Amino acid sequence: MKSRTLEAAWEPALVSRPPSFIESIRATPKTNEAVLPYVWMVLGSFALAAIVTVHTLQTSYQPGTVILTTGAWTGLFGEQVGWPLPTRAVKGQLLLADCRVSPVRTPLHAGDALLVPWPDGRLLLGVTIEEAGFDTQVRLEGLRQILQRTTELVPAVADLPLHRAWAGLRPATPDELPYVGLVPSLKNLWVSAGHFRKGILLAPICARLLAQSLGDGTLVPELSPFNPGRQTAPAPVS
Repeated sequence: MKSRTLEAAWEPALVSRPPSFIESIRATPKTNEAVLPYVWMVLGSFALAAIVTVHTLQTSYQPGTVILTTGAWTGLFGEQVGWPLPTRAVKGQLLLADCRVSPVRTPLHAGDALLVPWPDGRLLLGVTIEEAGFDTQVRLEGLRQILQRTTELVPAVADLPLHRAWAGLRPATPDELPYVGLVPSLKNLWVSAGHFRKGILLAPICARLLAQSLGDGTLVPELSPFNPGRQTAPAPVS
């Protein structure tokens, strides 16, 4: 490592692979009460301050409870139901390098430079934070920034072959806090979104606390700072 790097964080316990996490969820048994990812939906019919129909490209559902886990698109659903859930997309680019022996043995983070060795011998490199709307194209400038930051930290990265590169969208909120709880305008619509860069890490605890809230019929105290009701005024329904 180059000596001019002032500080870095050594994170031996932090290993998270979002694609593997999502695939493991999709591999679990499906039930009549769950709609798994990769389904575009429209909150269709409303009655007595509740959602009575949800339409997808494949079919329609008459749900008892709806939970929005819609990431950067959450604001669009807030507009549908008449309650503001302002969310913007923040682009992030990553690349994956092939290597038989990784130049780092544990996840390493310094500034915007991120290096995460994978068990299969590949090395994840990142990351960019870009206000680029819903653009998910990989851009050379973003890759240049990643390579500059990571090679300054670990010069051996420059000699690794590229496996692939991709871009994703993080959901950001105006006050930098996620929305987790009941949407005030509807009695059966809950939300868990807006976690920005920590969604994959916070998913287990948010799921547990949200499930507890659903069982109790009221938001648990731990989630009160993230209540969607902190938005002060409902949005007009178009």
